[in-house]
Amino acid sequence: MVITVPEKLRSTLAEVAPTHVAVAYLGSGWQEYLTNLDALEAIVVSPTIGSYPGALTELLDEANQHDFRVYFRNTLHAKLFVGDDACLIGSANLSQNGFDGGLNEAAVYLTDSKSVDQAHDVFETLKQGAVHDTDKQRSMIRELWPKWNLARRNNVLPNEGGERPQGTILDWKPGYECVWLAWVDKDEKPILNESNVREAVPEIGVHQPEQYFDGYTNLVEGDDVRVGDWLIIWVAKGDSTPNLGMSPYWMRVDQLISGGVVEDGEEDYTLLAVMLPSHSDVTPPFDIDGDPVVKHLIKQLLASGDYPKLMWSVDNAPWCFTEAWEDNQRFLVELQQAYSKEVS
Repeated sequence: MVITVPEKLRSTLAEVAPTHVAVAYLGSGWQEYLTNLDALEAIVVSPTIGSYPGALTELLDEANQHDFRVYFRNTLHAKLFVGDDACLIGSANLSQNGFDGGLNEAAVYLTDSKSVDQAHDVFETLKQGAVHDTDKQRSMIRELWPKWNLARRNNVLPNEGGERPQGTILDWKPGYECVWLAWVDKDEKPILNESNVREAVPEIGVHQPEQYFDGYTNLVEGDDVRVGDWLIIWVAKGDSTPNLGMSPYWMRVDQLISGGVVEDGEEDYTLLAVMLPSHSDVTPPFDIDGDPVVKHLIKQLLASGDYPKLMWSVDNAPWCFTEAWEDNQRFLVELQQAYSKEVS
């Protein structure tokens, strides 16, 4: 039987109750379509641009909870859903486009034992050589984030992955992009090394670098921040405590430029992190700009003194993200907890 109607595709997928799945792309909201994770034994998916990186993180988390195996294969393009007594084979990925009418899809529903056995054999072939190590898979997801953000920023992101929903901090999971708390001094703007910056970002053209970037800040050379990470920028006073009159805001790290800041007065902070102009909005990990509760809590927690590694040292020792990692992660967890308590 050939199926093209989205509602029928979804209901048939539920009937199949897949034990083995191979899909090129995994989109946001994939669990609306693959609803019986207790029946699932193994899934192969491609951790490439068409997949939403956050969905891949969710998949690994669910695999740990429901005890199924996950395989990553970059070259995968098949769409295969195999159950004990039936299979669904066609064009639909596990995405809104695939099962909710985003694209015109077609799939064949087969129930004869020979076809089901052949589909199982195909699945076994597809998982050969795929990455199964969870640590390596999470590393692959982290490497995918900057590529996904770049495609989103340039408005060339395939629709299969779906858009990241804009939610509160309660919707964000630490396994998603890396988020760092980063202080800035509003009275001391870094002086850009224009020749180095122009060489690294030739598309600046006739613009002045300071006006071209949507945001920038300087870091210690060799620090742990990577392209694709997000910074929650907060303004520090002269004693390193937060300026409660200034709101925190997001900055996306699109590029890191070694020697992007002149050394005069900034000997330890010459690595420049920049947010490049976007042709399309890139949704941050969670809302800050439009959420007064989280704005207030970020400043309140920073002012508590419970996260000393997030503050710069008054003795002028170099401050780096690497040394602040534990306080950074604890801050994000406790920010979620405080937010949940505040809005409940």
